[in-house]
Amino acid sequence: MEYYISNTEDAIIIKPLISESPLLELDNIKVPTLEKLLVDCISDRIVYGAQHEEAAGIFENAVKEYALNLNKLKRYAGRRNKMEEIVQLLKE
Repeated sequence: MEYYISNTEDAIIIKPLISESPLLELDNIKVPTLEKLLVDCISDRIVYGAQHEEAAGIFENAVKEYALNLNKLKRYAGRRNKMEEIVQLLKE
């Protein structure tokens, strides 16, 4: 990934969608919810490598600034086998 992305400032990464991913429809376009992005930040270290190191701060800001659906967050975290990590970040 570093080989392809390091040569450009604008890169688009396309990955298969995990089944039961929390999505939101805006203007007939499906986009990921904040809950999905937070879990993916923990789950996909290759794609979100830089953000993974700042996960605690990202989670703290998300909880302070936005109304998270904790049921949706935990359900998707369970789907990605990251429940323990997500619960720990929420406690912090």
